[in-house]
Amino acid sequence: MKKDARQSQPPKIHHYLPGEHQHRKRKKATSSAQQKLHDLLLVVLSGAFIFSAVAFLGIAIYTHFETQQVANEKQLAASELENEQQLLKNLQQQAERLKDNDYIMKLARGRYYLSKDGEIIFSIPEDNDSKQAKELNKAYKNASEESSHKTNQEDQ
Repeated sequence: MKKDARQSQPPKIHHYLPGEHQHRKRKKATSSAQQKLHDLLLVVLSGAFIFSAVAFLGIAIYTHFETQQVANEKQLAASELENEQQLLKNLQQQAERLKDNDYIMKLARGRYYLSKDGEIIFSIPEDNDSKQAKELNKAYKNASEESSHKTNQEDQ
């Protein structure tokens, strides 16, 4: 029975109106062009997003390293300032001591073997290693090193 029902149906005949076939081709071509445009737009937007993300990340990393460098420079400057302040303090102490005539006499006698009239000086190792002489020598040495260091920096 089923076979009879199939056979009894007339075969399908497609009747195309003039230009209908061309219209279907154009419709497929238009949708294909739209799909290509859509895909291209998606690729361009994805690329722009990725480029923006990479650029943002790069700027963030660059800023981080610049901040670290400034912090290191600040710490170095603070350390140099502290050293300079300590040197200044030592030199001020020496300047105060040099206002005392007794200290100057003791320094001249110990360092340069100067004597009073009729006095004979005998040098022993403890005299040359006096605490005050060491401090003065240290301050003088630091001051001369600092001035030579600054001169070298200016030359560069």
